[in-house]
Amino acid sequence: MTPAAQPHLLAVDDELPVLEALKTALLLKGYDRVTCLADSRKVEAFLRTQKVDIMFLDLDMPQVSGQEILDLCAEICPQTPIIVVTASSDIATAVHCVKSGAFDYLVKPIDIERLVTSVQRALEMADLRRENLALSRCLDTGSLENPEAFAPILTRSQAMLKVMGHAESVAPSTHPVLLLGETGVGKEMLARAIHSASKRSGRFVAVNAAGTDDHIFADTLFGHERGAFTGADHARAGLIEEASGGTLLLDEIGDLSMASQIKLLRLLQDGEYFPLGTDRLRHATARFVFATNSNLERLLADGRFRKDLYYRLRIHEIRLPALRDHPEDIPLLTAHFIGQACQELNRPVIEAGPELLALLNSYDFPGNVNELKGLLADAVGRGRTHEALVAFIRERISPGAKATDVTVCTTTPATGKNIVFPDPMPTLEEIDRAAFAEALRRAAGNQGKTARILGISQPAVSKRLHQLPRPVHP
Repeated sequence: MTPAAQPHLLAVDDELPVLEALKTALLLKGYDRVTCLADSRKVEAFLRTQKVDIMFLDLDMPQVSGQEILDLCAEICPQTPIIVVTASSDIATAVHCVKSGAFDYLVKPIDIERLVTSVQRALEMADLRRENLALSRCLDTGSLENPEAFAPILTRSQAMLKVMGHAESVAPSTHPVLLLGETGVGKEMLARAIHSASKRSGRFVAVNAAGTDDHIFADTLFGHERGAFTGADHARAGLIEEASGGTLLLDEIGDLSMASQIKLLRLLQDGEYFPLGTDRLRHATARFVFATNSNLERLLADGRFRKDLYYRLRIHEIRLPALRDHPEDIPLLTAHFIGQACQELNRPVIEAGPELLALLNSYDFPGNVNELKGLLADAVGRGRTHEALVAFIRERISPGAKATDVTVCTTTPATGKNIVFPDPMPTLEEIDRAAFAEALRRAAGNQGKTARILGISQPAVSKRLHQLPRPVHP
């Protein structure tokens, strides 16, 4: 980890040998920002001027006791996890410490592995607290603290705003982020935004893991020394080194072989790796972001993805919605992509009229935003007018459709959302039935979700279901 990303650990104990042993153990495990205080009277002033991510606290100290410091921390830094380290193994004391706000309780002499596990759990808990607070703030205010980091993501959708708020909240974390979603929803763009919001000093580096065998995967990530294998005429740094102090995105993580998964698991567990052809250990300082359009839970059930790796990856899991789940963004994206394509071809900008938007709204876009972008770029390249775009796109997404099979797009004043109607207009009864059937489909038959989509009560949904005609069996 870079110095800025390193958690700040504070150890408070009146026994200098204990402090030295604790600091040495933490340094060996890669935690470089460790402050030691042997005088408990200095703790309050330190906490009021310094940010501390985890505190190690002895209970039995002269002047100011550990219990007094616990009470002080509840007042001035209640979010800081405190790990009590003491010679007492009394259960009642441990219970009392936890009730007073301690995160964990370790008995001297300290078991190093137990210590590291406790630190990792405390950091994960602190990350989750920060994530929840930032996400709640984003949802309450409808705004981001780092809007410039997310500026490339064009949206007016509440679903996407929630995704960006979640991404911003986990950006400062050192733990991996797992991005899930269909092909083309913008996982790499969100990964870049996370890197930008993290303020990390290193580069953003992306690699697609699909189709790579174990050797290529290891060489790509870890690099190699000269002579490591046939054809290795010179040493080459891996992507982990290129992303030092920055962010490394591994896309299509669901396609990794089992052998590559084991290598990746060791890297995430230890933060260390060996370049091919050398036994010199390297420390990874990159932050990892993973992305996939695969169903990892299905891969787990089929035995094609390791459970231990899966749980290591999904500390921060973000799922991006498909474009069909935020269709209110189609007009905004359409205007942007048409303008972009016209600029590249040095042509006047073509207006995205109602007929074009209605046509695009009628399509599911299995390739999501990337498919929309490619479709519009191709259409602009073939036509110079709105009518030409409509004709080309209709043929691409609805081959054989007639020009008279039009739809009309209007905007509701209350929500600003686009509503697509066929021509001729359906009756109110037909619209009502179609809306109910579509909401039920999107909710996969769940009555509560159907009610939320339609903005009605669940009893009303249940009543409507009972009113539907029953199928007649011969």
